Amino acid sequence: MTTYEKAEARRLPKKYRPLGAWRYFWLNFLYVLPVIGQICLIVHAISERNINRRSYARCFLLAIIIGLVLVGVLALLLKLGVIDAAMFEEITNQLPLDI
Repeated sequence: MTTYEKAEARRLPKKYRPLGAWRYFWLNFLYVLPVIGQICLIVHAISERNINRRSYARCFLLAIIIGLVLVGVLALLLKLGVIDAAMFEEITNQLPLDI
């Protein structure tokens, strides 16, 4: 970020100031903590203090909800017998999980 961009960002009200990469990193770290993280995530998602932090928290919350819904649908399909364990294993082996 240039000196001019930094000066412009400082002139903005706190509500509209951009977040840096390290701030996103630490927010990400905070949001994955078991209990405190979820509380902070919900607080940040409804907060009016910084619009960028609020939008990121809402995005993170939406990703968690979508993941939980997909896991729930998959568990329901397994329970109902629509897919069996072998088919489930085949599907999961095709996912690009390079962890």
